[in-house]
Amino acid sequence: MNLTLRYLTLMKTVFFLSITLAIGGCGVGQWLEDKLSSGKTHQRIIPEPPGEKEFLAGDYQTAGPLLERAAAADGNIRAVFYLRIIYQNGLDGGPVKPELAQKAIDYLAIRFPVLQQLLDQAPTAARPLYRTALATLYYLGRTPEKVPDLYRARELAGPAADSGFTPAINLMAALSLAEGDSNPILGVWSGGEGNCLKWSQNGADLKDILAMGNLASLYRRGLGTTQNLYYASSWAYAAATAKAPSVRAQNDMGFFYEQGLALAKDLTEATRWYNLAATRNYPLALANLERVSKKGLGPPAASDKIDF
Repeated sequence: MNLTLRYLTLMKTVFFLSITLAIGGCGVGQWLEDKLSSGKTHQRIIPEPPGEKEFLAGDYQTAGPLLERAAAADGNIRAVFYLRIIYQNGLDGGPVKPELAQKAIDYLAIRFPVLQQLLDQAPTAARPLYRTALATLYYLGRTPEKVPDLYRARELAGPAADSGFTPAINLMAALSLAEGDSNPILGVWSGGEGNCLKWSQNGADLKDILAMGNLASLYRRGLGTTQNLYYASSWAYAAATAKAPSVRAQNDMGFFYEQGLALAKDLTEATRWYNLAATRNYPLALANLERVSKKGLGPPAASDKIDF
């Protein structure tokens, strides 16, 4: 009896050690590489992973480690979907990790047929996620056809965004500014800038920090609305000072202070904001900080991309 209990205890220890190594010692990147090479996944209803509720509530710092454990444990597609957004945008308050974000996209792309099956089988509550995952792959041209299909991406993401699913809202904002799309029935799709503003405002109203940063960019550039630098700096500040601050908004705050846009020109304050974003590996902030510290030539840079 004692031997049996010791054996079970030992096996339990080995199991949890293997999970820990998958997440920490080997790194999430290595785990994704292993999953990509195996091509295996569970073709069934995927359970809600730990960390999903926290992600949707905007508590990305708590969500990140929970989602990584869920992904490492059984390749949970839903967890990988959320991790891509965290890695791409540094939502957990840490550095941006574009390489890991790309591996997450690769993982989802290999499982494109599985995602289609899951959408058909999913309960209503899970459908916005699968719609958005598939729409992301269509937008990026990571489907079996290997070419972007923006019309199909909007067709999938639209209902998910209408339901208030913030990743879909941000994707619809990005799709609104995408060019070269045509509707075979209605002709060329139009109204992009205004729709981008609408979706970004919807997301910002839901306290989504990516949407706040997108909205700041639109007001700064006067896209879809009259240019309003006060609104732009206000939304950037809200995102830059959130619980898990937006790295893009931190760089934008440096941009506003350096240029004296809606804020008193203050190179010291600009440098402080640039430094906050640069320590998180944000490329524009790294360039801005180097230019300011060396008093180099050239204009400061703020992102014009729509993050999703």
